[in-house]
Amino acid sequence: MRSIRGRVRLTVALIVCVAAPASSLALARDLSFDERVTAQKAIEQIYWNHRIWPKDNPGPKPPLSAVISDAAIRAKIEDDRRMSALLEAFWHQPLTGERLQAEIERMARQTKAPETLRELFAALHDDPFLIAECLARPTLTRRLVASGFAEDERIHGAQRRALVGKLVGVEDLATLQRLDGVHAETTFVLDDGAAARDRPADPEPRAIRLSRNEWNRELGPLSQSVGPAPVNAMSMLPVGRVSRLVDRGDRFVVLAIRAKDATSVTVASVSWMKRTYGDWAREAVGSLALGGAIAPPVAAYSVPPLSLGDCADDTWEPTMGSDVPDARSGHTAIWTGSEMVVWGGGTATGARYNPSTDSWVATSAGPNVPVGCSYHTAIWTGSEMIVWGGVCGAAALSTGGRYDPVTDTWAASSLTTGSGANVPQASGGHTAVWTGSEMIVWGGFDTAGPVILNTGGRYNPVTDTWAASSLTTGSGANAPQPASPTRPFGPAPR
Repeated sequence: MRSIRGRVRLTVALIVCVAAPASSLALARDLSFDERVTAQKAIEQIYWNHRIWPKDNPGPKPPLSAVISDAAIRAKIEDDRRMSALLEAFWHQPLTGERLQAEIERMARQTKAPETLRELFAALHDDPFLIAECLARPTLTRRLVASGFAEDERIHGAQRRALVGKLVGVEDLATLQRLDGVHAETTFVLDDGAAARDRPADPEPRAIRLSRNEWNRELGPLSQSVGPAPVNAMSMLPVGRVSRLVDRGDRFVVLAIRAKDATSVTVASVSWMKRTYGDWAREAVGSLALGGAIAPPVAAYSVPPLSLGDCADDTWEPTMGSDVPDARSGHTAIWTGSEMVVWGGGTATGARYNPSTDSWVATSAGPNVPVGCSYHTAIWTGSEMIVWGGVCGAAALSTGGRYDPVTDTWAASSLTTGSGANVPQASGGHTAVWTGSEMIVWGGFDTAGPVILNTGGRYNPVTDTWAASSLTTGSGANAPQPASPTRPFGPAPR
């Protein structure tokens, strides 16, 4: 009898030993702040491994510790804590175990970079609980906070009501022009097939040219904003009528059609930026009774299998969700090796897209953010995105900024103010390249003319200075003649 019981115990033990690795369930447990720091370092290391270090950079790619400090990582986790607390205290949306499990499954199902997601899971020891708390929680929290913040009348209602009051009696272009706010004007041109052949030669050299599908997508929302009802016919778009106040997510906008014909529409706009999340959150954190450490919900988590190599080449898949940035044109996009960073397009906002988790997160709107513009340039140095120039309203800019996606911060620099010796002439529609140690900009337009430029400059981010060179004056033997920009130029009424 004893031997039978022994064999039973042995059999059960073997079953447990075999079944445990096959099961991906993990129960919630306490997780200290230092354990979260360790997990975040492992996540940042995977992203840094994939970060592009341009081959022209003179030195080797530095270690992660050289680009993000322990203090910065701890600040990230503290920010995640505040966001989780705000989500529960202000929006009454606690992150339950079911919601975190659903987010893990969403990432596994929708990932556009399954190999990288596999590395992230492995960096967290394939522990479903760590994956839920240190990867899924920050991603889901930021998405829910961004959605709640953009649409919350408690935050933006006072500004909306003030603007509605300001728009009383503003019914035509003349009164629209007297409003404060950021003014812009853009011409959209239908540029396909018969429409292109029938159009007068180059009616507006700085117009945004659209294919038939793009034209239809642009005019649909426009007609709903300025017309009495959704329409399709160009003939029903009213010239001169001021639209209702339109919520663009990060700002409020009013529009009016200045001119139109069968293949072009010129739109005037005035916009007012909404209050930023950073400004509001600093006050909200002080006024709300936020909890201390993040308390993981009592739940059992599992990680679904990842299908590696399922992404088909030469195909499109939409990125979806409330965290996708607002539609814009004249923006820039750079690829860091692990994220795409989109910035500008008539607004001082941007977002980072992470294909491994199929998620967007807004870039910070704190100190040193450049002036919102269109048709600027952006280059990637290996550790920073540098943006420069562009057009804001009717004015070209000689300013810019340096953005670090690891710390989600904009650096204080002479770029922000356009100050210092040898700063190039303001321009938009110019070009920019990274040499490994300097950004070189050249050409473009100065809207004061508009004058086509054959000037530029060399910017060194290490010394935060522009170098004196013949580029600045466009002088010297063999200097190219001024040339039209290679892409559309002009602010967008977004």
